[in-house]
Amino acid sequence: MTFFLDFCDIKLSVAKPLLIVQIKITLTNFDSANDKVVLVNKDGSSLTVKEFAALEGVDVVNKSFDGAIQILFNKDSSGANGELYIDGVTGYDADAGTFDSLVLEIKSETEVGSTSGDLG
Repeated sequence: MTFFLDFCDIKLSVAKPLLIVQIKITLTNFDSANDKVVLVNKDGSSLTVKEFAALEGVDVVNKSFDGAIQILFNKDSSGANGELYIDGVTGYDADAGTFDSLVLEIKSETEVGSTSGDLG
């Protein structure tokens, strides 16, 4: 199963800071053998995990004791922040920008739009 996460007003862009949506998304029962997560970059190009993690306002955290990966989005001007919590996977190597058991893709809206329908 592929989880297409269109973060509404979050615009991933290397050239400008992120706009943050006030939500927390938790994925449970994640099956790394069959599942992957695709984040949609609404106003830009596809990114590698390393490029995504290097963006201002993004923090990818390996929660090894909890058995999860947590992606935090810094607070916006109203003080709200966003979070993607993926339960059941660990092993993030920040230097390499890779995961042991998670497939995370950051694709442009045009790249996924033809296969996933209208993303908003």
